[in-house]
Amino acid sequence: MNKASRDTHVKVLGMVLVVAIIMTGFVGVVHLLSPSGASKIYADSQDGKSRQDADTAKQQDAVVNFDMSGKRHEEHVSVRNGGQLVTISDTEDGFSVILDYKDGIAVVKNMSSLECYFFPIEKFPEYQTSDMESLKPVVVQSNGENPDKNTGDEKSVTSLVKSGVIPWEFIKTTSDPTVAESCMDSTSYWLEGTTESHVQKRQAGDVCICWVVIEYTNGDVILYWWYCDCATGDPLF
Repeated sequence: MNKASRDTHVKVLGMVLVVAIIMTGFVGVVHLLSPSGASKIYADSQDGKSRQDADTAKQQDAVVNFDMSGKRHEEHVSVRNGGQLVTISDTEDGFSVILDYKDGIAVVKNMSSLECYFFPIEKFPEYQTSDMESLKPVVVQSNGENPDKNTGDEKSVTSLVKSGVIPWEFIKTTSDPTVAESCMDSTSYWLEGTTESHVQKRQAGDVCICWVVIEYTNGDVILYWWYCDCATGDPLF
């Protein structure tokens, strides 16, 4: 084969390659513009949008404004995981409440003293989150007021007493990340009912911090704490 023939052969091969590349690109564009290709693009975009909407729907936020004892309150409520995790915080009062229905615990954090109090979720009144526009207040009174002074339309009253300390490592490895993050800088305690037999066996006269959870017939929830007798839960002051 002479030089002219080789050059012609190379040119032909080059043209064939260029045409193949152009055709491949053309076929790809045709596929994208075809009904099936366009449908796939639309489906992928809708799928991405659905995932984004699902992520957004995982959290709902609301603000609850109310007056109590002449004081204006503003509580920020966050509901996630289909109502399985509820966070209620009032930064002005210095308390937050986390309801973790999946793990079966309620957590009250005292932001000023950096203490977290854990107790079984069944000892906390049912908190309705189906209507975010009609959320009920959850108030934590930190002034040590004796709840016996507050009588009227109580629906349920649950008394709790501070028990043992919960190690931070245990909280970090077993709790929901929201709970762990909230209590990482705090000392955590477990609260138990004052009617528990082992609580009753404690030495009478020792001073503990007791809590009472009161649910009112209108749906409001108030948590009080005060200094009490460790064995009985009776107020000392």
